[in-house]
Amino acid sequence: MTEQVGPALPPAVRARLPEDMQAQPMAPGATNHLWRLEADGQRWVWRQFVPAPGVDRAREQTIMRALQGFAWMPDLLAWTPQGMLLPWIDGAPAPNTKPDPDQRAELLTLLNELWARPLPEVAAWDYEQLVCDYEAACPDDARWHQLADRLISACRQWPAATPCLMHHDLHPGNLLLSGRQWTLLDWEFAARGNPWIDAVCVDRWLGLSGPERAVLMPVLAPHAVTADPWAHYRDWVEGLEKLWYAAVARETAQGIRTPRAATKS
Repeated sequence: MTEQVGPALPPAVRARLPEDMQAQPMAPGATNHLWRLEADGQRWVWRQFVPAPGVDRAREQTIMRALQGFAWMPDLLAWTPQGMLLPWIDGAPAPNTKPDPDQRAELLTLLNELWARPLPEVAAWDYEQLVCDYEAACPDDARWHQLADRLISACRQWPAATPCLMHHDLHPGNLLLSGRQWTLLDWEFAARGNPWIDAVCVDRWLGLSGPERAVLMPVLAPHAVTADPWAHYRDWVEGLEKLWYAAVARETAQGIRTPRAATKS
């Protein structure tokens, strides 16, 4: 490797790469340091792990390995306790695109494919416990305790339906688009759970039409609440995000973690 400041790659990863590799830092995320690696016209991405509330790296690895072969899942070239090596994927970051009807339809197909994957070895998220964990990591402030109570109360309204395999962090920054092909990034929050959480994340970005929502309803219907489920789950997701960011801000202030960009990734 050429002499320069770069990531401290584990030996198992370094052995896969050319000696003259160049490393360039990419925009940081909340749960990973990102590096673009390049040599001899080839490119890779090194995702160096950063601790964060709700992240389980063993679960992430299990899910990523189980989904290898799907066009929307990045190839996992190497996994170590320090991070993962992925191929560089060409495509436009979703925040810089306005998907056309065909691309939107492909994204809904992706969701249905993901939700349909049986992966019983992956535990389902206990959302009440998740909220409690985030609350415990937040500053000791009444607003966070009140928000946590509201989120837990909402969880108790949810039907006892079979959990689906989910991404749990679907936002434009975690999607790449090339033609009609989507690539879904950042699986550290993936687990089995309530598919409405994925659905409302896509809906608040794209503003799904009635027919588009209908494509997802066969999976969503068993998990629907009696009130407007789209509004109910959107409110819940946005509340959970506030709690998560409060927990991360406290960890950063206490020096537990390095400051990150505002977007989870």
